[in-house]
Amino acid sequence: MSNAIWQTLGGGARHAAWVVLALGGQGAAAAVCGGGGYPHLPQGPFVDAGDGLVRHLPSQTVWKRCAEGQRWVRDSCIGDAQMWTAPAAAGRATAVNASAPGTENAGQTSWRLPRLHELRWLVEPGCGEPAINQTQFPRTPSQPFWTETPFVDGDAATDAAWTVDFARGQAQGTDRRALAALRLVRVATGREIGAADVSTPLAPAKPSTRAPAHPSGVRPGGAPPISDPIVIVNPAPPTGGLPVAMLVPPAICPR
Repeated sequence: MSNAIWQTLGGGARHAAWVVLALGGQGAAAAVCGGGGYPHLPQGPFVDAGDGLVRHLPSQTVWKRCAEGQRWVRDSCIGDAQMWTAPAAAGRATAVNASAPGTENAGQTSWRLPRLHELRWLVEPGCGEPAINQTQFPRTPSQPFWTETPFVDGDAATDAAWTVDFARGQAQGTDRRALAALRLVRVATGREIGAADVSTPLAPAKPSTRAPAHPSGVRPGGAPPISDPIVIVNPAPPTGGLPVAMLVPPAICPR
């Protein structure tokens, strides 16, 4: 779990807070599941796709079970997830696709960064630290993971992209120069889709009783409506060399 140091900033109606995210020490302990009344189904909506891969049945996407930097060995992920800037993460996907057949690319050359809505499919509502199904994605660090979805602040473009922090499954806008982990995805092939699909269905999503963070119910950058605050990460904090994230309360969330 990331260490947090809070520093209050002034700003009238735009009052917010800064939190320093210490990215060292990747939490890969077993997830705590079953909270909030959500049942935990170890298999979930996934089937094994071999070679350290898993297929998400509702979307017919294939995911690497390990974060980049880890290796799939004997039904688990070995090593530590590597942290990347957004440009380096995109370069990593290109390098994986260009690698020798059957090595890092597992015989396919269409690996890419996930889109925000795709990565949020992996969030396990009843689990925390990490908020993911660890039967399918073992030793996932409780850290932010990159998406390829740009973060837009209202109508203004930013030099940021959406990430999903798997400590709690929170979506956040992150400066592209900051560091985050990476999990690659691709669309399933026709042969994979033709394989037998045997899976335990997920329970229906528990409806939220809280109002959306924005009156329209739509987050900046086209993100799905969630009531958690947005977090914008700045890699050049006034407090030193560690990345800094600005936590924007929902009430003053930019539109």
